[in-house]
Amino acid sequence: MKLFLASASPRRSEIMGMMPFVFEVYVPEFDERAYEAEVVASGVCGVREITLAVAKGKALSAYHQLKAKYPEEEIVVLSADTIVVLDDQIFGKGENRQKSVAMLSQLNGKMHEVISAVWVLGDVQETSLLNISKVYFAESEQALIERYVDQYQPFDKAGAYGIQDGGALLVDKIEGSYHNIMGLPLRPVYDVLNRILKQEF
Repeated sequence: MKLFLASASPRRSEIMGMMPFVFEVYVPEFDERAYEAEVVASGVCGVREITLAVAKGKALSAYHQLKAKYPEEEIVVLSADTIVVLDDQIFGKGENRQKSVAMLSQLNGKMHEVISAVWVLGDVQETSLLNISKVYFAESEQALIERYVDQYQPFDKAGAYGIQDGGALLVDKIEGSYHNIMGLPLRPVYDVLNRILKQEF
């Protein structure tokens, strides 16, 4: 049995490495934002439902590509999608300096949610989970926000910050899973994989 993490995120790979499972990283050919737009156009409107749909789409894409590559292997694919939400507005990746500073300025001094949807797909099993953490940003001066963006360039991170780096300085407190804020809720994912893979590990 082969376990694959369908993600290019080094943070998710790091979290997976904390668990006692042998896995490989496989980045599927999958346009997340285009797929998300299709999901929204189909009538799915809740942020949690959209996140789950994107995670499922990514898992299905990776699964079919991997089965074509390893037709005789039993495989399990884990994918995830993480979003930052403030007042029902989804904050995507920072992408550039201007957008990152604008995002963090909106989040400044407020509580937002970090929602991770995880989809696990195997030859005989399919399951999903949704994990939500609350992050309370302290009231920070603009100079600190700009310094963080310039130093860490969080352009590939949802909400334009990483809690595992200097972005922690912007945070007053959290409620929920710390690792979920990084991109993958550690213990819930372990519990799911342990049920599926326990015969192997």
